[in-house]
Amino acid sequence: MVTVKAPSRGVQPNKLSSQPYLKIVSLSVISFLIGWFMSAGYFTLLFRGAKNAQDDTKHTTNNKITDNGIPNEYWTLTKDELADWLECEQYYKAGRPVHSQDDWVALRNAYRNVVGPEHSSLLPNDGLDGFGTVPVHAKISDEKGRGVYALDTIPQGTLVWTSRHQSAQFTTGLQFRKFLASISVPMACDVLMWAYVHNIGTPERKKYRISCDLDAGSFINSAQFEGADHDETEANIGCIDEFDDDEMDDNLSEHADSGCPENLFALRDIEPGEEILCRYGDFALKKGWRKFGL
Repeated sequence: MVTVKAPSRGVQPNKLSSQPYLKIVSLSVISFLIGWFMSAGYFTLLFRGAKNAQDDTKHTTNNKITDNGIPNEYWTLTKDELADWLECEQYYKAGRPVHSQDDWVALRNAYRNVVGPEHSSLLPNDGLDGFGTVPVHAKISDEKGRGVYALDTIPQGTLVWTSRHQSAQFTTGLQFRKFLASISVPMACDVLMWAYVHNIGTPERKKYRISCDLDAGSFINSAQFEGADHDETEANIGCIDEFDDDEMDDNLSEHADSGCPENLFALRDIEPGEEILCRYGDFALKKGWRKFGL
């Protein structure tokens, strides 16, 4: 006879009691995945930030000054201290490139974003730089690094370069610091090398500005450059007060008045292959940075 056993009344798996365990496991898995993705994203951002600090063409916020907050010390450093803080010497020693038109346009846009389009000193036409159609080109030499050289003869009296096209002017030290914070470290180091303080007013009514030429005009070297060749000890472009508009070369004349202080003329005939040289002391105020807390 077949005996049919009754269902056991022992302890059975309780479906309800297993649900808290499953919830704990699920939450743990979800937490792990969220943490992993956040960690991966964080390290991706770190990698991109480090790469951009070495890549001029990115023009991203530099790696020492982030959107999360600028260190208090940044606002009190002088111009030279800023260069030390950004460790600019490593970029200068490595050699800096001749920048492309895209690089200049990116810098101009960064400047406009800081001061506002209505306060920009730049021409809206990014295709026109301070040289206009003067036959020059920028290149790197073993002796000096970057410089500007004549491609053809430039007759005496030619308006070679004007600051009225692409020279960024800053009315406060705060604007200048914000501009540095908005570009890559290598570019900020270039700007610190190029920028100067000058008086755009009159001797009686001074109007000081920090300026940085956002075109190849920044590559023009000074005639007093240490180690310059003997025939390069004199500037070949500079200010000529006595020029009248009728005497000035037609090049750029529609965009610039004759004379000083914003224009640099050929002081003599400049031969092909000759480096374009000015005198920084004619316009840059060596102690002018103090007026802006820099």
